[in-house]
Amino acid sequence: MFNKKSEPAEKQNRRRFLDRNSIVFVLSFAIAVILWIGVSMFQTTKVDKTFQGIRVRIPYEGSLPANSSLQIFGESEFTVDVTVSGKSYIINDRNFTDSIDAYVSLSSIREAGTYTLPVTVTCSNSDVEITNVTRTSISIYFDETVERAYPLTEEILEGADYQLPEGYTRENPRLSTDTVLLEGPSLELGRIFAVKATVELNKEVTGTETFQADLVYLGNSSVVLMDSQIPNVTVKNEDPITVTVPVSITTTLAPVIEITGAPAYFRENPVPYTVTPELLTVVIPSNDTTTFNAKEINVGTLDFSEIDNTDRTYLFPLKDLDYFFRDGPDTVGVRINMSDMAKRWLTINVDTTDVKLPDGAEVLTSSISGVQVIGPESSVMAGTIGNDEAYAVPVVEGVEWHAGVNTVPVKIYLRTLTDSWVRGEYSVEINVPA
Repeated sequence: MFNKKSEPAEKQNRRRFLDRNSIVFVLSFAIAVILWIGVSMFQTTKVDKTFQGIRVRIPYEGSLPANSSLQIFGESEFTVDVTVSGKSYIINDRNFTDSIDAYVSLSSIREAGTYTLPVTVTCSNSDVEITNVTRTSISIYFDETVERAYPLTEEILEGADYQLPEGYTRENPRLSTDTVLLEGPSLELGRIFAVKATVELNKEVTGTETFQADLVYLGNSSVVLMDSQIPNVTVKNEDPITVTVPVSITTTLAPVIEITGAPAYFRENPVPYTVTPELLTVVIPSNDTTTFNAKEINVGTLDFSEIDNTDRTYLFPLKDLDYFFRDGPDTVGVRINMSDMAKRWLTINVDTTDVKLPDGAEVLTSSISGVQVIGPESSVMAGTIGNDEAYAVPVVEGVEWHAGVNTVPVKIYLRTLTDSWVRGEYSVEINVPA
C-alpha cells in the first residue's frame, strides 16, 4: 500500500484562500442583487410630496389690463403649496419643481377693481398627479394711475406738554404751499375729499418755528381715512410741506414820522406835530427784541415840500408797515399846524451853469413862475426875492434823454432863507436834437 505524498504547505494555503474568496464573492453578489432590487422597488414606488412656495405667475405684460392702462396695486407676489403624487425617482429629482406651473388668467379684467382670480396649477410631467393646492384663488387690485391736486388747510394740535407763556400770542399758521399733488389709483383718490396739513405742538413755544406737516386725508363728511383705505397714494410735491407757526409778543408804542428835506432852521428846530392815536398796540415777532424794547414806532415819511402854510392832518396807512396792529385804526393821523407862516409866489430863473446837458441841447424854459415859497412873514415878505436868492437847477441824474422835448424836474434853492421852504414840484423843458 502506497501513501499519498503530502501536498506542500504553500499549495494547501492557496487552496484555502481560493475557497474562502469564492464564498465572499458569492455573498457580495447576493447582497448587491438584494440592494438593487430594494432600490429599484423604492425608486418606482408611488409617493406623495408637498412643494412649498411655488410662485403664482401673473402674465401682466401684453395682457388686456396692461393694454387698458390698468396697473396692479397692492399685493402682487403670491405663492402656493402644491402636493403631487408620483414615482419617487421623478418627484425627488432636484429640478422637478421646474415642471410645476401656477398661474392666473387676466382675460376677464376690463376695468378698475379688485378681482378674485382662480389659480391654475399644472405639471409638465404626465406621470405625476397633482393631489392638493393650498390656495385656489388670489385677489388682485387693478386700477389706473392718476394725479390730482387738492387744496390744503392747516390744523395745529396742542399736545399734553404744549405751553404758551404769558404775553406771547400764537398767530395764524402759514402753509408752505396752498395745494398738495397726490398720485395713486383713481378709486383710492376718489375717496379723498379734502387734505389737512397737521402739526402737533408738544412743548413750550416762545418763538416762530416751521414744522414739517403730517397729511391727513378726509373722506366724505370729513371722516378721517385710515392708511388701509388708501395704501397706494403718494405725495408728488417736490418740497416737503411745512407749516410755519408765528409767535408774537405785544407791546405799546408811540407812533412817529420822519420829516425829510427840511431847511436848516427846522433841522435844528423840528416841526411840532400831534399824532392820533397817541399809542398803538403793536404785535411784533417774538425775536424782534429791538422793537419790543423801543418806545416809538415810525409809521411813515413826509417830505418838507408837501407841507403847506395851513393846519393840516396827513394820513399814514398802517397796512404798508410790516407789523400787525391789534385793535387799532387803519391809519395814523399826523397834524401839522403851519398856519402862522406866510406864502409868496415867485418867478425864478433856471440856472444850468453846472448842469451837464446832451450835446446841442436847448433849455426851452428860462424861468419858472408860480413857485410857492413858505416861511415866516419877516423872511418871505420882506423885500424882493430875486434870482440871487432863489433859482432852479435841472436834475438830470437818471434822465433817459430822447430826441425832442424832454420834461426834466428841477430843484429850487433858497440861498439865505434858512427858515423858509419851497412847496411843490416843478420842471423845465429841454430840447435834444435828433
